[in-house]
Amino acid sequence: MAECIRTFVNRENVKKFATCLSYFYVTTLRISGSLLVTSNMHFQEIVDLSIMLDEMLVSDDQQIILMGSQMREKFNKYWGDPQKMNNLIFFAHVFDPTSKIKHLLYTLKALFGPEKGIKLFDTVNDKLTILFVEYEKADVRVIDSRGLCTFQELQNEVVSAQTPILPPPTKRHMSLMKAKFDEQNKGDNSGSRKSEMELYLSEATVENDDDFNILKWRKLNSERFPILSRMARDILVVPIYIVASE
Repeated sequence: MAECIRTFVNRENVKKFATCLSYFYVTTLRISGSLLVTSNMHFQEIVDLSIMLDEMLVSDDQQIILMGSQMREKFNKYWGDPQKMNNLIFFAHVFDPTSKIKHLLYTLKALFGPEKGIKLFDTVNDKLTILFVEYEKADVRVIDSRGLCTFQELQNEVVSAQTPILPPPTKRHMSLMKAKFDEQNKGDNSGSRKSEMELYLSEATVENDDDFNILKWRKLNSERFPILSRMARDILVVPIYIVASE
């Protein structure tokens, strides 16, 4: 009888831990699978792990709580301090059209608390903007290197060669009504042209179904967001599967 009870208890314990650890097993496969994950999934998996650990810590079973606390200690060693996390992880999350910037703010607050989460979000947002500006400048330099120049530059070249200068094309006069409108709305930026980054972030997120492929989405939208496409190409290829799956 005692042996039967021990067998039953052991079976129940195995079943209990198997159910709990199955989630971590699936997550490990996703993170460690080089053919399954791009870097945009990394932060999402980190947050999901944190949620699972929180659920273990409020379990009714003391063994689950003990195991959860030990795993939480290991988790915090790598992901407990936001200052030690690579910002590329957050950038990749923003470049996922199913997540974008609002989801990043929500998850940062959930992971690190409102105060630290908002502070980290502001830092990430500022650095992402700076990075976009750098890519914008690089894009302009690439265009210049291809020999595209302004009319004034062409005119100067003609003068140096001492050849007849063609008159510049006649410019269309500005509408009087447009001039009045611009004067009245001077300083109002509500109608100003948005950058690629602002346009991308202002659009609704894409539905994340089983058929969604972020690389395919980026390819299809590369003409709309040429600079962001180059940024995404550099960021999303950062490998994450080399991290030890402790």
